[in-house]
Amino acid sequence: MTLLKNLLTFFIVVFLVACGSDDSTGPDTDSSSGQGMSSSISSSGTSSISISSSSLALTSNPSDGEMTDSRDGKSYKTTTIGTQVWMAENLNFETASGSYCYDNSESNCDTYGRLYTWSVAMDGAPSSSANPSGIQGVCPSGWHMPSDDEWETLASFVANDAGLTGKSIDNWTEIGQKLKSITGWTASSGISFDDGYGFSGLPGGYRINSSGSYADLGNGGHWWSSTEISNSYAYYRFLFYNNENFLRLGNDKSDAHSVRCIMN
Repeated sequence: MTLLKNLLTFFIVVFLVACGSDDSTGPDTDSSSGQGMSSSISSSGTSSISISSSSLALTSNPSDGEMTDSRDGKSYKTTTIGTQVWMAENLNFETASGSYCYDNSESNCDTYGRLYTWSVAMDGAPSSSANPSGIQGVCPSGWHMPSDDEWETLASFVANDAGLTGKSIDNWTEIGQKLKSITGWTASSGISFDDGYGFSGLPGGYRINSSGSYADLGNGGHWWSSTEISNSYAYYRFLFYNNENFLRLGNDKSDAHSVRCIMN
């Protein structure tokens, strides 16, 4: 009788182990390997990977996305901030006229992007204060020039999300630290930057049309909006090395500033 019981126990164990082995060959659904991701092996022995759309959902955190401008093949990092998706680099698309490399040096364009007059940045389109602006301008297909209100949406989200809500009229007084790139800025005592949202604002400076000279490289970042103040002036946003301000200012449209595109 004892021998019969032992044999019965042995066959039960073998059966259970065999079932567990079959289960282990099923698809891996461990969330740590990426939800919505599956892999397969083709008849030639090569593997292919497919990713469902659910794994590409936007979040409200900095991302390491990338887009390619089909006009010239240049690629740009992107970042999701709140409900907006921004380029995380300054645009570097060369136009027939009205765009410049700082000090006429191509290496500066490679690092900081090009500087554009307002009319060229807008590609001749009229001013827009809408949100979204609806103005593609010099931006790639699927992207557009941010309006003054879209810049304000960015600033307001970062300020509230980071708990840095200090503001004086058109000046957010604390969020510069969150929008500046970690490197590239002139050092200033007591000022630090952590690029907390992946915007990676660089101090690309600007071009002064009246003299043809350049200023602020390493010290200041200037980005156009699609919103004009008058026939001669338009709004832009400004970061400077020696403070944590994010300023809304106006400048002559004939001067040349950086462009950051935002996804449609």
